[in-house]
Amino acid sequence: MKLTSTLILVIWFSINGYINNNSFTEKSSPKIEIYTTFNDQHIVYRGIQNPIRIKIENNLPYQATGEGLVKIDDLGNYKLAPRSGKETTITVTGKDLNDIPYNVIKKFEIRDISSGISQFNSKHCKQCDLKLTKKELSEGVVSYNFPDLLIDGLKTEIISFKIKLPGKPTKKVFGNKIKSTALIKEILKVKRGSQIQLFEIQIKSNLPARVCKVPPIIIRLID
Repeated sequence: MKLTSTLILVIWFSINGYINNNSFTEKSSPKIEIYTTFNDQHIVYRGIQNPIRIKIENNLPYQATGEGLVKIDDLGNYKLAPRSGKETTITVTGKDLNDIPYNVIKKFEIRDISSGISQFNSKHCKQCDLKLTKKELSEGVVSYNFPDLLIDGLKTEIISFKIKLPGKPTKKVFGNKIKSTALIKEILKVKRGSQIQLFEIQIKSNLPARVCKVPPIIIRLID
C-alpha cells in the first residue's frame, strides 16, 4: 500500500512538473484575412484584374500563392486574374509567433462578366421597342449598367450617343441627354408610332475591363 502511494505521488509530481514547464508556451496562430476589395461576397470575375487584400496579424511574414495571383506591393495588395473553372483558391503559408507553421486556404467563386444593358429613363427593353412620349424622349436620360456585377463603387458615365429621327440626318449628342433646342423641336414634329434609334453609345467606366459594344436603344413614340 505504501509502495502504491509513493508511486502515485511520483506520477503526480511528474505530471505537475510537465504542466508547469509548458504552461508558458502559447499556440497563437495569427488572424488572417484574405478578401477582394470589389465586394464582400467572395466573388471574383474572369477577364479582369481583381484586387485582393491580405492582412496578417502582427505583420508576420508570409507567402501567398494562387493561379493568376500577382503581388503588387509589400502592403498586402495583390491582383487576381481567374482562369478556367468555377472556383479558385489563394493559399497563405508562414509561421506564427512560436515558429509553428500554418497554412490557410481561401476560396473564391469565379463568375464571367455579363454584358451591361443600355437604359433610357432607367427602362430597358431587350429585342423590343421602348414606348415613350415625345416629352419623355426630349427630357430623358441615357444610362448604362451592369446589373449582374457585384462590384462596390462601380460607376458608368455616358460620354455621347447618336440619334436617328425618321427622314433626318443622324445627330450626335454629347452627354447623357438631349440639350439641343433645335433637336427637341425636330422630335416634337415626328409622327406618332415612329421608331427612333439611339446608337453608338460611348461610355466611361471604372470597371477594369474594356466595354466593347454597347447595345442600341430603340424607341417608339406613342403620341
